[in-house]
Amino acid sequence: MKNILKRIRKLPPLLFALVTLAALAYSIYQIADSPRWLVDDAYILFRYAENLAVHGELNWNPGENPTEGYTGIALVWLLAVGIKAGISPVILTHAIGILFYFLGAVILFLAFRGFNLASTVGLALYLTAPFYYIHAWSGLETTMFTTAIIFAIYCLTARRERLFIFSILFLSLVRPEGILLAVLLLPLFRPFRRRRILWYLIPFGVYFIWRWSYYGRFLPNTFYAKVAAETEEDTLGFLAKFASSYLRLPGLLALIYVSWESVRKHRLLVAAATFFTAACLITYLSSHLVMNYQYRFFVAFYALAILALGLILLRAERNARTVLLALVLIVPQLMINTDRSVISYSRLYASGHQQLLEDEHIPLGNYLREHVPPNEWLVVHKDAGSIPYHSKLKTVDFGRLNDEFLATGNPDREAVIDYFFERNPGAAVFTSTSYEMLEHGEEADAIKRSRGFNLNYTLVARYSCRRRKRYYEFLFLRRDLAAVLPPPSGFATGPQRGNKSYNSAPGTGEIVRLDSADRIWRFAEDADDPDLRISALKRLIRDYPDDHRVPEAMWETIVAREEPAARLEGLLDLVERFPDSDLAPKALFTIGFIN
Repeated sequence: MKNILKRIRKLPPLLFALVTLAALAYSIYQIADSPRWLVDDAYILFRYAENLAVHGELNWNPGENPTEGYTGIALVWLLAVGIKAGISPVILTHAIGILFYFLGAVILFLAFRGFNLASTVGLALYLTAPFYYIHAWSGLETTMFTTAIIFAIYCLTARRERLFIFSILFLSLVRPEGILLAVLLLPLFRPFRRRRILWYLIPFGVYFIWRWSYYGRFLPNTFYAKVAAETEEDTLGFLAKFASSYLRLPGLLALIYVSWESVRKHRLLVAAATFFTAACLITYLSSHLVMNYQYRFFVAFYALAILALGLILLRAERNARTVLLALVLIVPQLMINTDRSVISYSRLYASGHQQLLEDEHIPLGNYLREHVPPNEWLVVHKDAGSIPYHSKLKTVDFGRLNDEFLATGNPDREAVIDYFFERNPGAAVFTSTSYEMLEHGEEADAIKRSRGFNLNYTLVARYSCRRRKRYYEFLFLRRDLAAVLPPPSGFATGPQRGNKSYNSAPGTGEIVRLDSADRIWRFAEDADDPDLRISALKRLIRDYPDDHRVPEAMWETIVAREEPAARLEGLLDLVERFPDSDLAPKALFTIGFIN
């Protein structure tokens, strides 16, 4: 046994290099084999970046009061530059996510000083973590934030002053949590100099003052939205599961015990990292963590644990105890990281989410962009990513991430309903857990049951996904638009239902299909609202110009016109198109009367 341990202590750098390269090859394979997906929230960043690149406004709705619904500015800026250069934000965000993932591995290698026990253990744990593969493709700033943390701590421990200032500035712009860590790390750089604090505070202060004056808020709107929302999941239990699976605290504490001297040398750094982690956890546990898929809000702690482990191993004496404890720590963790069931679950989640976007959100958004007039407002309750992005319509986000009134005003139920109707939206999209009826919480139900909604809006389509159960999108249009716009088509509408479009029959709760001239005619006959009847008749004229009821439909729409010139133009068109119609003589007589 002693001989084996003696040989282990003399392991050549070549073996460390081979293990590290094997972990790298494994990660490349997993990245390449992962689904090319985007989380719905990524389209929120795309919308802000596109508005900045195209309209010159870093805003959710151009021309409206500025709202800061993105998490960090760095990724939005990068995407805006790419859009300005003609690069697709989808391609660019994938490239950024993967680039920063592997850049994090490079910085870890530099921080752990090449091929040795510390770098081998640290990189093996980093490169095999299954959640990073999903986050690299997701379209959000997760891998960028992880790498920014690693970069800042590397620059601090390596005493690279200029790079350190750059790293904490970058860290502060990636996510708001990065500002806290940057402030904690700044005074730890030795030797301490006041001018170094100014190098950070002046550029970041200029940006922060601009941001505060532009948005009028001290913190991003996403913070207010999450802390104000009701918690929908057991965040503490989710965190406990992550910690038990990926942080392996008993082994880390054992290594600290045998390497106490090296820990003492970095006690201030340990204290800063501990305070940062505690502050983040307190905030997270009191918030509704929207889209906390694959431990998105917790993966930064995994990077901190790897840094702690690597720095301990780097400075610890490489004796039998250290090597054995490292093996005790890394082997079980590698087994968890490379568990096929864990990886399969991650891939199923990502591919299922992408299928949801392709079956529901993207076709719905494209329909709105192609058919709803661009001056109309859209309300989404609550998926505010790809639907608003593809629709290009001004949008009220009832998910509260991009709406200050709903996030910070703490409105009561009546105020929320009034706010829904304030802009007279042309379209409203509701997420539902049921296909047969709209079910998405008390707020959505209150809006749907309100008198104004039932009088003014009608259900025109229900979208469903082939791979996601109990997740549907209901599209409602204002009745004047629903009567004249073509029905949505080419989408999934539920199991064995085919492609259908739905409208509510006036005065009833029945759902009927307006996919034929007969149905449109009956819809118009039953309409109590004259404007709704005229809109339906216009749709009959447009979609079925050869139907025998078109002359009568034209006559009704003509006499409804207020301007004599408009009536004259319509009557001439009626006589020209249908000279043999029974209404042609009547039209000629009326023309003579107008003249």
